[in-house]
Amino acid sequence: MARLWQELCERASASRWSHERLLQALLEHEAVERDQRRTAARRHAARLPPGKTLSSFDAALPPGFDPVRLDALASGDGWIGHPRTAGA
Repeated sequence: MARLWQELCERASASRWSHERLLQALLEHEAVERDQRRTAARRHAARLPPGKTLSSFDAALPPGFDPVRLDALASGDGWIGHPRTAGA
């Protein structure tokens, strides 16, 4: 936000934004930047090669690997936040 606030203030003045609209724009940019920094830090910590994605993962490499399960996990498929059932 520190590098962007002046530009947004100028845009807000030229477009006659309300104070609320300017604050909303500043906070939206801050949220996006924080998310990008968090993602970059996690990628760095994971030590993955640049450009490594799930779509570039070679599912044939690990023996017994189930690519359908990976797709389900990647899509969310309701597995997060569900309590484990007895015996699972």
